[in-house]
Amino acid sequence: MAANTSIAEKVKFWEEQDKINQELIPRVMRQSELLGDHMADHENLQLIAGQAVRDALEAAEEEYQKQYQEQLKAAQEKLQAQQKQAKAELQRQQEQSEAELHQHQEKTEAKLLSAIAGARTEMAAQAAKTRTILLAISGATTLLAVASLLTAILA
Repeated sequence: MAANTSIAEKVKFWEEQDKINQELIPRVMRQSELLGDHMADHENLQLIAGQAVRDALEAAEEEYQKQYQEQLKAAQEKLQAQQKQAKAELQRQQEQSEAELHQHQEKTEAKLLSAIAGARTEMAAQAAKTRTILLAISGATTLLAVASLLTAILA
């Protein structure tokens, strides 16, 4: 019976081994496939890394271009705003200069008119003096002519 027990134990042992193998073999196969995939990835690692670098460079270039365009647009808008402000300031200065010129012109015209009025008044006074002197000369000449005539008649 010891031989039967021994065979029964051996059968039981091999049945347990079979169960263990049925669980372990698929696990070992999966591990083998994963290891094979992992090794294939390592073979393509340079290609994958190169592509990753290219992708990163392209993304960086796109970001750089985007930022460059944004900054360029902002600079153009700022420049346009400054130009608009400068034009407005120039217009304001021009209007101020024109107003000052107009005021100066009015003051000059007023001074000129005042000077002309003063000159007219002076000329009128001089004309009055001249008339008075001419009247006096004319009167004196008339008196002299009358006196000469009387002297000629009486003599």
